[in-house]
Amino acid sequence: MSESITIIVMLIFFLFTKHQYNEVIREKKIIEGEEKALSCSLEKQKKLNELIVKFIQPKLAQIKELSLHADKNRDAIIGQIFIMQMEISKFLEKNKDN
Repeated sequence: MSESITIIVMLIFFLFTKHQYNEVIREKKIIEGEEKALSCSLEKQKKLNELIVKFIQPKLAQIKELSLHADKNRDAIIGQIFIMQMEISKFLEKNKDN
């Protein structure tokens, strides 16, 4: 009788341990997925920041300078705006969520 109780207790303990192990594995997978999503989000944020700092801000400064003599620089201003639109469209297409 004592052996039967011991086997039952060990079986319950084994099942509990297996359940805990499965929970840890499941939580580990969730954390890995969240880490990957965060890393991806940070990379997108970095790329967006680079686009703004290295491309958009300089272009806006150039357009502002050209606008001081807007009547003479109309075509150049339109050209710069067109370039910005194309680059932003390429950036958005390249970085859209799948």
